[in-house]
Amino acid sequence: MDAGKLIERIAMEWRTKYAEQVYAALKEMAVDARLNAPLGVKNILNAAFLIDRTQESGFQKEVYKLDSKYQGKVDFKYVGPLPPYSFVNLKLEPVK
Repeated sequence: MDAGKLIERIAMEWRTKYAEQVYAALKEMAVDARLNAPLGVKNILNAAFLIDRTQESGFQKEVYKLDSKYQGKVDFKYVGPLPPYSFVNLKLEPVK
């Protein structure tokens, strides 16, 4: 039981370390960034980055650079561009 807890703790520390490093590197290039809950067991980072359209190429290059850096440790899935849903806050109130 103790060995299982130790392995889980080490895995969570590993997951957190890589997620924080990747998020910090990409956030520097973004106008804004949002962390979302990771999807599934294998996902360590689920984030949205609001990028100036003129910086999109540089951002994509940074993602590929990180992919090369962490090859064999982390697999990247880059999706975009997408509408900026993650950066919109709506407050809905009932109509009287």
